[in-house]
Amino acid sequence: MIAHLFLGLNTFILFATSQRALSQKEAADFLQEAWETLNQVAEEMAQVAEREEPTKRFFEALQELQTLGRIYFANMEDETPEIAERTLGAVKVGWGPDGKGVYYLLWGPAWEQVIKYLRTQEEGISLSKNSLLDSIEQRGLLDRTQAERRVIKKKIAGEQYRVLPILEKAFNLERGENEA
Repeated sequence: MIAHLFLGLNTFILFATSQRALSQKEAADFLQEAWETLNQVAEEMAQVAEREEPTKRFFEALQELQTLGRIYFANMEDETPEIAERTLGAVKVGWGPDGKGVYYLLWGPAWEQVIKYLRTQEEGISLSKNSLLDSIEQRGLLDRTQAERRVIKKKIAGEQYRVLPILEKAFNLERGENEA
């Protein structure tokens, strides 16, 4: 994109110099400054895009909400953590981790709580619910050892639940990491 912008600008500058509206020195100086500015803007845009990576932001928001006590993961015996018991209105979004480091996410409540929270932060996620799920799968963050489907039926503390098996590494995505 930067190259295309610069190419267009270069064409205009060539025309301007051919019409003697700019000297060769002015044209060279202008193009040098434009190239540096375009690259600086490209760098800033790349940093913004990295910060806005939706999969990473989703899991960061889950962690923030958990720290605030507004959501919680019950343990595999379906016991509520102490911080959630002290927080009025805390919402269970799943269970885990189990002995293999897998969290069992209640996808609907987790999505709803993250979206609500991000709105209060004047943020959002740039993907739909299903597209985010696709991204989670593409990044290898689903535990596929239990079934071929994304959402599985899991027996937890004697009850059957439909859950999304998320690997623990989803909560530790590094900045700029393309593959989890």
